Amino acid sequence: MQGTADGARPGRFYVNVSNLDKRPKYEMCALALHEGIPGHHLQGALAIENGALPSFLRFLEDRRYEFCPARRQLYAAYLEGWALYCEALGEEMGIYGSPLEIFGRLSMEMMRAVRLVVDTGIHDQGWSVARAIEYMAAKTGMHHHECEAECFRYEAWPGQACAYKVGEIAIWRMRRAAEAALGAAFDIRRFHTVLLGSGPLPLDVLEALVQDWVQRELGEKKQ
Repeated sequence: MQGTADGARPGRFYVNVSNLDKRPKYEMCALALHEGIPGHHLQGALAIENGALPSFLRFLEDRRYEFCPARRQLYAAYLEGWALYCEALGEEMGIYGSPLEIFGRLSMEMMRAVRLVVDTGIHDQGWSVARAIEYMAAKTGMHHHECEAECFRYEAWPGQACAYKVGEIAIWRMRRAAEAALGAAFDIRRFHTVLLGSGPLPLDVLEALVQDWVQRELGEKKQ
């Protein structure tokens, strides 16, 4: 839950404690990176602190998650792409404390890859939700109960489940291109500042901002 612009209410990360016996603890580290820092909490905090942004880009919180499809564009590939990128970034940061936690990260990434299949299956290939649930249960380590909840969500929100992996792949592509262009001058902190500095955006607009930044960095390098 995003905090308020005046700081009166801090941001909060609530952990779902329903069906605890069916929720693997080894995924908790990746989940915290995704939802907390440097994931959505940092993403949302930087947006809400940026007074130069219009309000529809500053205030990202949705208290009723299922209302999102009937509301405004959330640029989900940007929002979820960043958070999924952060799960992988946790390895570079040395956050994962055990091979089991890294397995948890990979398990969650596999779920995002399977989402591409089941979302497309339901909304383009004529899959029933029951078929999507069975496919997800077969291709991931998720409990059947979790697969049911996930696939009912996908049925109600076309395309959102695809956004995670599509956005993450795009961000990695932007990063690799910037690293190749800048070489030793590549500064990951400045790269991340570009990604997070303008609020949620369509991926093509974000890529244009990254390319502009690379050109400015190259210009400074020549000087």
